Amino acid sequence: MQVWYKPLQSLVAIFFTWIVGSLVAGSDTFATTSLARGLSLADLAMFLTQLITLVLLLILVRQVQTALPENGRIASFLRALLPPLATLITLLLGQNLVLDMAEPFLSLSGERILVLLFWLAILASAGWLVWTSYNHAPELVAGLLALGGKLERWPHKLHTCPSCGAHLKDQGSFCGYCGASLTPSPAGPSSGSDFDKTRGGR
Repeated sequence: MQVWYKPLQSLVAIFFTWIVGSLVAGSDTFATTSLARGLSLADLAMFLTQLITLVLLLILVRQVQTALPENGRIASFLRALLPPLATLITLLLGQNLVLDMAEPFLSLSGERILVLLFWLAILASAGWLVWTSYNHAPELVAGLLALGGKLERWPHKLHTCPSCGAHLKDQGSFCGYCGASLTPSPAGPSSGSDFDKTRGGR
C-alpha cells in the first residue's frame, strides 16, 4: 500500500494547484493587468497553472508506473502503456495551451510551423502507443485469461445447496434460499422387511 502514497500526493498537488491557480487567475487585479497585445496577467497565471498541472500529471504517471508490478499480465501491460499514453494526452492538452500563449508573439508562418511540429509529435506518440500496445498484447491476453479462469472457478469454491443449487458463502445447517437441510442424513439400519426379503431371496 505504501507504493501508492506518492501517486496520492501527486493527485492532491494537482488538485490544489488547479484550485489556487484558478482563484489567482480569476482575481480582478490579474484580469485587468495587461502584459502584451491580447495577453493579460490572468492569462499568464492560468498558463502557468495548466503547465504545472501537466508536469505533475507526468510525474503522477511515472509514479503509477513504478507502483504497478511487473507480473507479465495486465499490470505489466498497463505499466508499458502508461508512458506513450501520457505523452499523447500531454501533447493534445498542451497544444492549445502553448499556441494561445505564443500567438501574440508569433507571425502567421511561425504559428503554422508550431502547429505542424505539434501534430508531428502527436502522430509520433500515437504510433508509439499503438506499437507498445501491439508488443505487450500477449501480457493483456494472459491476464484476461487468468482472470477468466478465476471467475470460472469462483462459484465452485462456494458451497452449493443440493436442493435449489444456490451458491452459499457459509456452510450452515440450512439453505438461506429454500430452507433445505445442508446436513447429510446418516444412513440408517436396514428395515426388517428388507432384511426378510433378503433372506427369502436366498
